[in-house]
Amino acid sequence: MKITFTSPEQKRTYTPDFPVSNSKNKIGKKSKTTYGKWCEMFGFKYHCVQSTKKEIPDEWLKEIKEKQNGKTRN
Repeated sequence: MKITFTSPEQKRTYTPDFPVSNSKNKIGKKSKTTYGKWCEMFGFKYHCVQSTKKEIPDEWLKEIKEKQNGKTRN
């Protein structure tokens, strides 16, 4: 899987370290925990491409642009 993005006027690709397609999938055969629930439990942001049909959520892109423009600080 490759994700296409634009880096100041240059189209580039990024290959995720570990793609997980569906946040509703169980993390194991015997587990009741889904990938999404695991992320919530441990404070990780997650996004399900299958359900939204978007590679990157709009709110993440907005957050990145704000950080690049110095509007927010972490």
